[in-house]
Amino acid sequence: FEAAKRQTDAASHILPLTDERSDGDTFGSSLAFAEHLRAEGNRVTHVAGAHVLEMLQFLPGIETVTEDRSVMHDSSIDLAIVFDSSREAHVQGLLDHLPKPVPLLVFDHHASNGSFGDVNVVHSVLSSTCEVVYEYFLHHKIDITPTMAKCLMTGIMTDTRMLTNPVTNPDAVERAGKLLAKGGSINMVVDNVLKQMRV
Repeated sequence: FEAAKRQTDAASHILPLTDERSDGDTFGSSLAFAEHLRAEGNRVTHVAGAHVLEMLQFLPGIETVTEDRSVMHDSSIDLAIVFDSSREAHVQGLLDHLPKPVPLLVFDHHASNGSFGDVNVVHSVLSSTCEVVYEYFLHHKIDITPTMAKCLMTGIMTDTRMLTNPVTNPDAVERAGKLLAKGGSINMVVDNVLKQMRV
């Protein structure tokens, strides 16, 4: 957490990235973090490595995400952050669009993560990358806004399938409860994501 904050503090134009297998956890974590970065005064260019599914269009801030790779040609980008991706191969095609190498920060929860970033914030005991980002915010005493809470709740709910699958643990339930108190919405996830997943 400390090394990750040193990287974001040193940067001015930050590139959050989602990989080719993006889902509710990927966009939930990256959108919440992007909001935090903007609040800190950073310029943020948020690029999606996969098409944003219709079921995720409800996420606050999703309109700021682009699939246009050309925006990555900006030489002022000085940090890339990858969310919810376990392998460099899943984002290498995106990183190749950068005009110069930049430091790479990775937030993830997969046990298979190959630690391909310059700094890797990987906690495989957590059920979602949104929980990793949530713990990062708590550690640094970063205020979680209602829109950030909605994004983070989405990742927890989708990766645990509404707190019902085997990766669910008591800590995930507790974090979901705290996000609910901060403005997160379980009903919003059910109505927009899980109902469509059952179709």
